Amino acid sequence: MIDIAVSEPVRTPERYEFRCTVSPVRRWRSRLAGAQPGEPEAHEIRFGFVATNFAIRHHPVWDSVYPLLYLTRNGGPLFQREHDRARIRFDYPVSKVVADFYVRRAAQFGIDIDVRARSIDLELSTGGDEAVLAFGGGKDSRLLLGLARELGSEPRLVTAGASPADLPMALVTHSIPRPEGMLADRIMPSLMHVPRHLYFGGGLGEAHRETPWQQYYDMASPRALAEWSAMFRELGATIHMHAPCSVLPYNITQRILCERYPELASGQASVRPGARSDKNLHVALLKREHGIAHDDHCDEELLETLLVRFVAAQEANPSDFGYRNARETISREMRAIIWRHRDEPAFGAVRGRVPPEWDADWIDYVHDYVSPDLDPAYFEIYRQYAAPIDEAPGRRRIVV
Repeated sequence: MIDIAVSEPVRTPERYEFRCTVSPVRRWRSRLAGAQPGEPEAHEIRFGFVATNFAIRHHPVWDSVYPLLYLTRNGGPLFQREHDRARIRFDYPVSKVVADFYVRRAAQFGIDIDVRARSIDLELSTGGDEAVLAFGGGKDSRLLLGLARELGSEPRLVTAGASPADLPMALVTHSIPRPEGMLADRIMPSLMHVPRHLYFGGGLGEAHRETPWQQYYDMASPRALAEWSAMFRELGATIHMHAPCSVLPYNITQRILCERYPELASGQASVRPGARSDKNLHVALLKREHGIAHDDHCDEELLETLLVRFVAAQEANPSDFGYRNARETISREMRAIIWRHRDEPAFGAVRGRVPPEWDADWIDYVHDYVSPDLDPAYFEIYRQYAAPIDEAPGRRRIVV
């Protein structure tokens, strides 16, 4: 168990920053003896963002939402294998509605948190924006922008990191202090506009809730979206949360973006060019599956290197999909694409190590059951590129 003490945040028109002290909770005997060898000591974490071209819309309710969102999701201090319990203490009053929501959300994913703070009644009214897109610059958010425009909307864009050169109207933030572009860093300033509709990216891996594959434990599943919207209604605001790409395997998202909205695709920035990472390999494989060039971020030499590393890791730990199986959908999609392309020259070093069970046809379908209430206009577009999974021969759901 760990103890997290949250200090009063810094709030200025340009800055929103939190500082937390994270400490191990020791039993009284070990407390007398102090830290044991190898035991972590107390340390401080910081998170937040700086707005570069707009004034931050502060409201007391966000002082409850932001730290609990960050602390209980991927990237926060609880999402490590050794931490499933935490006491979170606030130096200032916190909304009971928000605290209760995050206690429930954490419990659904096996995390036990105890929020200790003075309670305060807070109300939030809906703002003036009809739609906001938490824009990441990669395939998901660019597809969402293309879909929105095609369906007659022009959402406000809020992004974290470098300003997209082709979208100068975007509101830009810089993260404190961690790498740019994490979902919470886009979600929070987007929420703070209190739009009626908030859109963000994420595919099948973030939404899937069917046994035996676990969901990503976060925001994009239909249940999570509904619960978020319900919390805001209880606070007095109408914010409908949407993740319209949640029904798509990632390769289909990539295909629709490149074939339907090529101008937006040309600005895609999913990964840093030349990154020696599984994410770079994943994006390269998605493009390769549909004959899309990927040399701008992953040339053939790097592809071969990343393939060897990925296949070796899969051989060593075939059922290790990260914390709470967060990457299972992504890893299995990568396996399936590698199987299909194994005879290509770049795959020569791994060709004989790729087993037939990596083959999987679920990556070719729209998994419409994941979000049955999604606007039919999205499905109409998606089905021009892939059939519903119900039409897959002999199967309805993802199976191992």
